[in-house]
Amino acid sequence: MINHPEVFQSALDFSPDGIMIYDSQGKILFCNQSICNQLGFHKLEILHQNIRNFVAPNFIEKLDNVWQNIEQIPNQEFDYEKLLLTKKGEFILFTVSSKLILLDKQVFRVSFYKNELVQKKQHAELLETTKRINEYSFLTSHKLRHPIANMLGLVNLLDTNNLANPENLMLIDYLKQASYQLNEVVHELNNSLNSSKFKDELNIFPKNDRAKVVMLVDDDSINHFITKSIIGRTDPSILVLSFNNPKNALLYLEANTSMPDLILLDLGLKWMTEWDFMDEFQKLEINPVPMYVFRNFVDTVDKVSSKQFPGFKDFIIKPITTEKLEAIFI
Repeated sequence: MINHPEVFQSALDFSPDGIMIYDSQGKILFCNQSICNQLGFHKLEILHQNIRNFVAPNFIEKLDNVWQNIEQIPNQEFDYEKLLLTKKGEFILFTVSSKLILLDKQVFRVSFYKNELVQKKQHAELLETTKRINEYSFLTSHKLRHPIANMLGLVNLLDTNNLANPENLMLIDYLKQASYQLNEVVHELNNSLNSSKFKDELNIFPKNDRAKVVMLVDDDSINHFITKSIIGRTDPSILVLSFNNPKNALLYLEANTSMPDLILLDLGLKWMTEWDFMDEFQKLEINPVPMYVFRNFVDTVDKVSSKQFPGFKDFIIKPITTEKLEAIFI
């Protein structure tokens, strides 16, 4: 038996179908990420609202009739159509499967929302992703091995007992060439998974003043050192607020009235993801700060997740260079 509710939360969020759970009065107690993405709302904008607030006026009476039928036959599933309002003020027609569940004498209404247009789009994206994965596998098995094998061979030839050995300089030069080759292959891998660079539709931060204070939140010590060093080379006048633990960064932001000009995020799963960080930042109810996310490549999940946060500015594809940082500091 799994005793961790977050496991079920993640499983429901992973579902391509929209899922909502309401109480007997229609108050929304749960909504998964899929329905949020389709309607364009953040979860916090949906939870604790009444489902009627999102239903087209001419469908409310139909909805009430459906729920009357459901209450008469608990545990039986009913299929019907429902027109829901999006954040843009448009309506989406869903095919809905609903049933009533009784737990501990409490009544819960569970609904699954299917959108044929979304399903067709997801199918097309799946085919495209499969194609890119095949290309990725070819590049990984063939092109990636060559520069890595060269680098490993060169490292083994280095004379670590006599660093002054003139042959070491030649080997280091070869290592540099091999690293450039590896970088080109990595770029090709990125391109195979991302046919075009993702552009965020929301641009609320003007690029007038050069950044003076930058918060760097990176839970990998090596990446953290590299990024901080490149920032220093890009502009030594920039003050870098460095945090390995994103929780400490959030505590700093909560306790200080002076905000950084922008935030750079590169997080794994050690404490939280970048999207968890942005979600926690929104709860602080302070002015938004433009946030950039470092990625080796940008997948569909990243694209969808990024649209939920007004603070998100753009992705920065690794490797990090002074040119890439200069572009966002201006």
